[in-house]
Amino acid sequence: MPKTAQPAVVALALLVVPAVGVAGQCDGTVSGCESRLRIESAWIAELVRAGASLSPTLSGLLATIERTDGLVYLSEGSCMPRVKACLLMQLDQAGPNRLLRIHISPGRTDDEAIIAVGHELQHALEVLADRRVRTTRDMFVLYQRIGLRTPASVMQFRTHFRFETMAAIKTSDAIRSELADATQR
Repeated sequence: MPKTAQPAVVALALLVVPAVGVAGQCDGTVSGCESRLRIESAWIAELVRAGASLSPTLSGLLATIERTDGLVYLSEGSCMPRVKACLLMQLDQAGPNRLLRIHISPGRTDDEAIIAVGHELQHALEVLADRRVRTTRDMFVLYQRIGLRTPASVMQFRTHFRFETMAAIKTSDAIRSELADATQR
């Protein structure tokens, strides 16, 4: 009888980053408390910690994610050329939780990466804020509705893989400003 191949089991250690300074939320001290933000890289975990301590906007995004039904996975990964980070256009379900994934391109300065993380977390919140968005198709419909229609974002309507929103742009600007202010102190 031929042997059948056994599937390889890959263990992936997730770094759970508790919400920073949010009363009543996961603070790392409550037994069984687990963050909704799942970070798969020590480098990204440190960026999130540092960024949250310097940017009230990023800290607020993290706190808001904790109040959703979403699990947001942050990992190193490639995006489109010249794109620092991206929310993958895929929405999965795990029981009552909606799962989203964000890739961060390695090789960025810390400030660039922190800003990119905040920008993509804002996109994740755009999805998670609308409880009707339950599938990948629903995500596409959402971004076709709320996405910018500028010459720079024309690809989003041709390829359905690239979207931009004013809220994410404003989030990037706010975090950039807060990081600059923190550096000047």
